[in-house]
Amino acid sequence: MALPVKTSRPYDSSARRQGAEHKRQAILDSARTLFLASGYVGTTIAAIAAEAVVSTETIYKTFGSKARLLRDIYNEGLLGVGPVSAEQRSDLLQAEATDGRGLLLALGMFTAEIGPLAAPIRTLIRDAAAQDEQMARLLVEIDQDRYERMLHNARHMVDRNLLATGITAEFAADIMWFYTAPEVCEKLMLGRNWTARELGTFVGKAIGAALLDEGSLD
Repeated sequence: MALPVKTSRPYDSSARRQGAEHKRQAILDSARTLFLASGYVGTTIAAIAAEAVVSTETIYKTFGSKARLLRDIYNEGLLGVGPVSAEQRSDLLQAEATDGRGLLLALGMFTAEIGPLAAPIRTLIRDAAAQDEQMARLLVEIDQDRYERMLHNARHMVDRNLLATGITAEFAADIMWFYTAPEVCEKLMLGRNWTARELGTFVGKAIGAALLDEGSLD
């Protein structure tokens, strides 16, 4: 009599990936809560692990360090709200835009969407930078990354002739970088209770006043 042949259960890599992503998100959510409550120095990897119900080893394997974990929390805020990231939605708008005023108002609204998510984390990084070298480097890095994104936006607008005559991409990037700063959201939305629409409209119009021909503002 032939013996039954053992069959192995197929390996489900998708389930494994989903489980890993679930753990990663739990770590990010727990770490964000603890960082904002206790600060960078006052939050330990052990505390984050306990809150997320994972091991400290899992956190180090996933993120590498506490500083890298905080950077990833900041990056998550830049995604904005919804299934499509704010950056992808911005790029799509820029590809289709024919009107500088409308594009800058949209940029203002993206700023108001991202600000409440990213501004508190940047403030935490800024405060920790005074005493921590890693945080000081991270602060420079995230500010430079934001400038590079504004330069990307500005170059697109210059190439499409959407800005006033004589405005360079570098000057436009400086103006965008200034008005989209997390500090603006921190002071107006979080500090003065402005709505997202109020902040977005203000940022878009302020950038437009500096970069567009007067006729484009009507």
